[in-house]
Amino acid sequence: AIRYRRPNNLYQRAMRDGHRGPPPDTRLARHRPHITDRFAALIKDSRRLGHPITIPASVRTAHDLCKATVRVLASHRPAPTITSLPDDLIHYSEPRILTLRETARLQSFPDWFAFKGNYTTGGPQRRRQVPRFTQVANAVPPLLAEQLGIRLLCILGLFVSADIRDDCGTDLLNRHTVPPQRPPKLRHPLLVDDNSTAIRTK
Repeated sequence: AIRYRRPNNLYQRAMRDGHRGPPPDTRLARHRPHITDRFAALIKDSRRLGHPITIPASVRTAHDLCKATVRVLASHRPAPTITSLPDDLIHYSEPRILTLRETARLQSFPDWFAFKGNYTTGGPQRRRQVPRFTQVANAVPPLLAEQLGIRLLCILGLFVSADIRDDCGTDLLNRHTVPPQRPPKLRHPLLVDDNSTAIRTK
């Protein structure tokens, strides 16, 4: 399993969300040596090519890679869409796929959230089971769901608390800014306003 360090930025602290100790689902995949070597070569080629969103066909052919959807993450760029197939994404610096917890972190699941069931399934079992990687990939990211819910409550005027009323700093119907009565307070310390500017709320 990977070792989690102390959070060192706002998003990491938000995803800890009061969780203590190591989070669940940090086990590493046991790749065969030739797969590890292939991943290491793909990471190197991806850096050389400037981290393309999709690995070029020439590189896939050179590494005898049949899948066209494999992507190497870039540490300085947003992650691509999380998929239900864990071998679609390669870690940006280590020759391996992501752990379930890493995909959950990208989807904004807090560290205390535990997924149940098999990690992956195939064939007929897919009709009866929803494996953990699919649970993460098919979910609406919790942080996005929270923001959508707040905006809907703002539009409908259904404020369940003073916090949500104060988070409605923008009147989406009239498209003009409404000064809040006091600084907004959210469950998460990140909020993206209508100008796509991340502001700190805690």
